[in-house]
Amino acid sequence: MSVLQLKSGGPLVREWQQKLLAWQLAHPSGTAEDCLDWMKETHSKHVKLESGNSVN
Repeated sequence: MSVLQLKSGGPLVREWQQKLLAWQLAHPSGTAEDCLDWMKETHSKHVKLESGNSVN
């Protein structure tokens, strides 16, 4: 989970493990690099959504 800068354990790690399993099942011929690219893209979208929702 170093790609996402997550520490080991916790609910976020479990959530990403579930997402990764779903991705692997949906893309059986996908490479590790494909998966990492997907993780980075998905994570960056998630971060943008979170930062866009914080209004001061």
